[in-house]
This record gives sequence, structure tokens and C-alpha cells, in this order.
Amino acid sequence: MAERQVPSTWSRERIEIDALFRATVEMNTFDGVPPTRLAGISFAVLEKDDIGYENVKSNMWDESEGGPFLKSNPIHMEMAREQVPAALTIRASKDPARPVYLSKDHFERHGGGPNYDEVNAVLVHEAHHAASRGFVDGDLKFFDDHDNSHLLDEAVTEYFAKKVWDARYPDKADDYLLYSTYFKDRRARTGWYGEAARRLRDLVGERDLVAAYFRADDGALRRMRAKSAEIERLIEAAR
Repeated sequence: MAERQVPSTWSRERIEIDALFRATVEMNTFDGVPPTRLAGISFAVLEKDDIGYENVKSNMWDESEGGPFLKSNPIHMEMAREQVPAALTIRASKDPARPVYLSKDHFERHGGGPNYDEVNAVLVHEAHHAASRGFVDGDLKFFDDHDNSHLLDEAVTEYFAKKVWDARYPDKADDYLLYSTYFKDRRARTGWYGEAARRLRDLVGERDLVAAYFRADDGALRRMRAKSAEIERLIEAAR
């Protein structure tokens, strides 16, 4: 299993990402074969002044630009600071280690130590990205409209992440929404993106949604694309 790095002042025992994913497998949370593999995903909580920019690559990085953020490039430094306000995920297509980077500053923004529930909620969301093929990468882009493909990816990620959270923490299931920023109206915290994915699940079935999101299964994607007009309406309604 890949190394999990946390600040020395944080309690490693309270970061439960491995336990969250074990709960998924053991409780048969998903329809069909449990899809999520945490092995191979690494995460690190980074301090902004020592973030290791040369090792951080965005999941949407243009390969023609060389991939990593470079400390010697002021534009890269600015982009790195902007792109890691809370977390940044690197897909397997960019880096087989599939790192998830979290900003220490973000989680300690209220002073003192982190809110571990928030850390775990963000980690479970980002680890799903790292474990999935998603709907936005290269030839897997689901819609011609990149924004809709991105929203589809985030909605499905939210849906699956909350299923994992609920299985692990049934006594505080709704707390996940306290730490999500994926709402149609962020200020009012209404229109959670995961609701669009629930409707999508009802349309295509969870088995195909699992296979398409995590494995880019040809058959599942073909069946979903046969309903792409309906799916697009669901996603656009969440925008």
C-alpha cells in the first residue's frame, strides 16, 4: 500500500481513509463487485511554503507544458497555490502513484489542529477521483462540453463518496455535506451535485455507473451514451 504522509502534529490514527475504503468492501456498499481500490493511492498533507511543487501535477495538466509544476517558473508557482486550496488529485494516466495532496493551511484555517471529519470527507472524495477513470480524461470525455463532463464526474464522485461515508459513519451521515463544496448554490448550500448522480443511477442502474466510472467499461459506457441526452439534461439541471 502506498505511503500516507501527514504532518507530525496531526493524529495519524484519526485519518481514517483506509478504514473508509475497507468498510466499502466489507459492507458490499455498491451493487456488484466493489469497485474502489485504495492500494496504490498515496496522500500527503502539504504546507504551502514547502509544498513540493516540483512533484505536484494537476489532473487536468496539459502534457505539452511538461507536467510538473516547477519552482523556477513563477506562473507554475501561482497555479500550484491556486490549485491546492484544499486538495488536488492526480489520475493514474498522469502518475501511476495516484497521489492526493491536501493543503495543511486549509484544514487549520480556524487555528489549532484540523477538523478530522473534514479531512476524511475530503480524502474520501479525492481518493475516489484517484481510483476512478472518471468522465473527463482524454478519449473518455463523456460529453463534447467539457464543463458538463466535469460536472458529471464530480456528481458521481460525490454520490459514491457519500455512500462510503454513510457506510462508515451511519450515525452522522449528513455531516458529509458540511464538508462538501459541490452545491448548485454554494452560499445557500442547496442543490447537492450527488442528487444528480442519484437520478442518473435510477436512469442507468448502479452496476453500469460503477463500471463506467471506475473501470471505463466499454459496455457500460455504450449503454450510458445511448441515454446521453437524458443524462445531459440531468447534469445541466445541476449547474
